Amino acid sequence: MRILPYGEKAILLEFEQQISTAVSQQVQHWEQAILNAKISNLSYTIPAYASLVLVFDRPIKEIQITIDKIRALEAQLSHQKALVRPKRHLKIPVCYELPYALDQSELIKTKSLTWEEIVAAHLGNTYRVYMLGFSPGFAFMGKLPTNLEVKRKTIPRLKVPSGSVGIAGQQTGIYPDEIPGGWQIIGRTPIPIFAPLRENPFLFQAGDQVQFQAISQNHFLAIQTELEQQTFNWGQLYE
Repeated sequence: MRILPYGEKAILLEFEQQISTAVSQQVQHWEQAILNAKISNLSYTIPAYASLVLVFDRPIKEIQITIDKIRALEAQLSHQKALVRPKRHLKIPVCYELPYALDQSELIKTKSLTWEEIVAAHLGNTYRVYMLGFSPGFAFMGKLPTNLEVKRKTIPRLKVPSGSVGIAGQQTGIYPDEIPGGWQIIGRTPIPIFAPLRENPFLFQAGDQVQFQAISQNHFLAIQTELEQQTFNWGQLYE
C-alpha cells in the first residue's frame, strides 16, 4: 500500500489495483481503523475499489507527520474482525419486464440468451458494493456472472430513468436519479436509492451484500404507492 499527498487537504491510500473482494475488504479495514483513530481535522473518507481518500477540513501543515500516524495504524489491522463494520444484506426488488428493461432486445441479441436466462443469471448472484460514485448514491456492485458481461453502449442515453438497473463490464448498478448513462438497462426498482431528506440519504454503503428479487409490474406499482403514502416497510429490504 502507498500513502501519498493528494492536494493540500487530502491524503490518498492506494492499494493493489484490481477489482476483488480481498482488496475491497482491505480498503474498508483501513477506513475503519482511521475512523477509530479520530485523526485531527479529518472531515470524511472516500472509499473506492482499490483506494481510500482522506479529506481534511483544512490544509495539512505537517504532511509527513500525518502520513506516519496513518502508517502506524497498520498494527491494528491484525485485529481485522474488530475493525470491520457488520455486514449488511439487502434484497432489492426489480421489475425485469418491459417497459423497464430498456435494453432487453439488444441484450438477447448480444448475449445469445433468452430473456429468462439473462434475468435468472442476474438474480442468481449476490453482489458486493465496492464503492459509491458517478452520481450521489450510485453503487458500483460486482461481479457479474461471466455470461452477463457486456460492453457499455456506444452512444450513452441522455436520460436514464431513476431506479434503472444497469450492467456493464463486470458490474451492475442502480441509477439513483434521471441522469445520462451508458450502461445496458436490464430492469428497474421502485426503491429510492438516494433520498436527500432521509436521515441517511444513501441506501447503500461500501461492503454491503446485495441480492435482487424479481417482481411483476403490478408489484412495482404497488410499492410505488406504498412509498408515496409512506406506508412502505423499509425493514423488508434488510436480512
